[in-house]
Amino acid sequence: MLLFLTDHNLNSLYPKEGEEYERATKYNYKSEEKGALVEVISLIKGLQTLKLRLENVFKNSNNLKTYSKLQNFYKLSCAI
Repeated sequence: MLLFLTDHNLNSLYPKEGEEYERATKYNYKSEEKGALVEVISLIKGLQTLKLRLENVFKNSNNLKTYSKLQNFYKLSCAI
């Protein structure tokens, strides 16, 4: 759908100074498609926010696991 941009000659509602993205979305999508697009963008933004909040938890968990594995490896190497 983004390949088929509209222009003022094809759609009189489109302003002459409009942006390309606006042309591709506002004037080419049906209202149901616009709603679905908003839902997908909202989902992506929500997941991004959740990931940013949990990033420190994951980082700490990975660091502790790595430290634990290295300690076990060191203990087993020194025992020989």
